[in-house]
Amino acid sequence: MDRFNVLYFDGQTSLPKEAVVSLELRHLTIVYLQDDEEKRVVWELDQIQPIEISGNLHILRYGDFPLQQIDCKDHHFYKALADRYPGAAFLKISFADRVKGWNVVAITLGFIAIMASVYFLVLPPVAELLAGQIPQTMEVQLGNSLYEGFVSEYEKNEKLTKLTNSFSREIDFNTSYPIDVTVVKSPQVNAFALPGGKVVIYDGLLKKMRSAEELAALLSHEVGHIEHRHSLKSISRSLSGYIFVSLILNDINGLSAVLVDNANTLNNLSYSRSLEADADARAVETLDRNNLDQKGLVGLFEILNKEAGEDTDYLKFLSTHPLTKERMQKAREAAAKQGPFKKNPRMEELFREISENGKAK
Repeated sequence: MDRFNVLYFDGQTSLPKEAVVSLELRHLTIVYLQDDEEKRVVWELDQIQPIEISGNLHILRYGDFPLQQIDCKDHHFYKALADRYPGAAFLKISFADRVKGWNVVAITLGFIAIMASVYFLVLPPVAELLAGQIPQTMEVQLGNSLYEGFVSEYEKNEKLTKLTNSFSREIDFNTSYPIDVTVVKSPQVNAFALPGGKVVIYDGLLKKMRSAEELAALLSHEVGHIEHRHSLKSISRSLSGYIFVSLILNDINGLSAVLVDNANTLNNLSYSRSLEADADARAVETLDRNNLDQKGLVGLFEILNKEAGEDTDYLKFLSTHPLTKERMQKAREAAAKQGPFKKNPRMEELFREISENGKAK
């Protein structure tokens, strides 16, 4: 004999009673306590009204007005009834009830689909769009917060940082951003730009540079990312849920906290082919404006491409700055079309010092 815990409504009062229903051979028996006295109610099968099911809630009503009712939340209840009373009229679920159940499932799945679409398809581009509209002063502030969070994990190469900044100041980047370079000690071959003007270079990459023009090309490329706000937009896409709310509320402190907490992801940001192409184009313009040999960009690409198969450290840079044949070809074509260029004596001198200090142990 199957027994289930239920709530029993006697039809006389609105308060339910905790009860146990027993599925007996020809009827249901409901037992509950009232004033410490056990009460028993018998329901004849032919007077039970059609069952209503909503999720795990099963509702049975009995008799004429005022109706008695039991509510059972045990998901095994319907199967037990069907096994005990096969073919019983009160177990036939109406088409309307089935449709109601389908509607609940459909609405639930639809809501989940809408929320997933908003989170994955709508929020990232919206957050990126909003990030592109924030004032430059706010972007610089965010970049400084990110910088502090990141560099605390590394040892700064003070000598190379000073020399590379001096080298950078010899280049007219044609930007309103305050460009500031930091060189950190790491054998990893990588470099990246932060929002607002900060550029971080691993000294493992500086040691691979063969000419002043290659270093100028690297810096010009990273400044291109800064000028186009690529890093801010990429971070915004990655952390869109948090950043969207912070930007909507104009909560600079909240946004800074989110970004700083994720500062360690900066060196893992991977740009798309189109963003890399934009930064390359900016680098070509910068080299041309400064009358520097555009083969510096070609040389940089050739080093990375050649050494990648021999040194796994190069894979880090290439994973964040994907190098394609199309990018290589465009760099070569731009260099081939370049007019007169010249060496910058001060940049040459600084690059020699950078190379000597980079190789020194």
